Amino acid sequence: MNNTKPFRFTRVAVVALLLSFMAACSDDSTGPQFQLTPEGTADIMGQLVADFFEGNEGAASMEYLGGHILEALWGGPLLNASPPADMAGGIPSHLLNPVYLAGANLPEIFQGVTFIWDEELISYIPSEEPGAPTNGVRFIIYAVNPITGLPESPLNDIGHLDIIDTSTWPTIAITLDVVIGNTSMIYADVTGSFTEMEGWLDFDGYFSDGTEQVTFELYAIEDQTHYALEFGLTYGNFEASWSMNYTEIATTQTVTFTDGTNTLVFNLGLEYQLVDQTWVWVILEGSGIAFNGADVALISGWIDEDTVTVTITNAVGDPLTTAELAALEDAFAAIEGLGMFMEGMLQFAADLAWLGAPR
Repeated sequence: MNNTKPFRFTRVAVVALLLSFMAACSDDSTGPQFQLTPEGTADIMGQLVADFFEGNEGAASMEYLGGHILEALWGGPLLNASPPADMAGGIPSHLLNPVYLAGANLPEIFQGVTFIWDEELISYIPSEEPGAPTNGVRFIIYAVNPITGLPESPLNDIGHLDIIDTSTWPTIAITLDVVIGNTSMIYADVTGSFTEMEGWLDFDGYFSDGTEQVTFELYAIEDQTHYALEFGLTYGNFEASWSMNYTEIATTQTVTFTDGTNTLVFNLGLEYQLVDQTWVWVILEGSGIAFNGADVALISGWIDEDTVTVTITNAVGDPLTTAELAALEDAFAAIEGLGMFMEGMLQFAADLAWLGAPR
């Protein structure tokens, strides 16, 4: 059996329903208020993703500069910027057993140091600039040329990333703070633990659009036989949470949305099967969406490395309109960038955590 599974794409498919049932934002002074409804979902989802993620200058720059930041902390070019894509049994090594160039672990000489970009060396270098946390490091963040993936020339300093690491291996304690102007655009406290057989990381933080915040919690655990991810998001009275568990040949995923009164639950089961000589994740019978306890849609289809082919049809007794079904299907594709970014954030923190591993 082919043990290389496209785990990222199954996560993208689930995250695709994130925020997909929000509508009708009010002017309530306590924060945005939403009423769960399948109507208008694509527009609202797109707006929130655009404001808090795609429009987040800190997030955009970190996507390009994260690898260079890790390289600087290792004191030289990385032989492997990320853990290998898969481990024995087909489980992706997001947390366990990465193969790295042996290097320095946030050495004491770096504490309190600000790193700046060197255009000639095409890398970050330590500088004499002030402002870094005394028990951590600071990296100046620059506007990035999306074509080259490098800071624009001349350099345009837009903010900084502070990394505070008080970990004592194997216990992880890291704070990430991406600041643009005077605003923390991304903030996360990361805790965790690594052993030879298991690793886990827990995030608590928020994303900002410069004025408001979307708070989140993210928990990931991996051992030799399975990988699990739990995520929760809060914006005003709207809450979204989901749990995902992966084994070698199957995955089960549950997403819950609530506005405090109405509740929408999304269940998805997938099994790795050979279809027309191609290994794909087949969506299992029973997958679907329930609104306040009543089935409103049934989900079928398959997912592979290049394609998400999903069909959402009405459930008997409480059907959705054609427009509502179309909005749900659009949601699967619209949120892919967010799913990839969250996985990248998890990977970045895992890489930082492994800096402290004994060599």
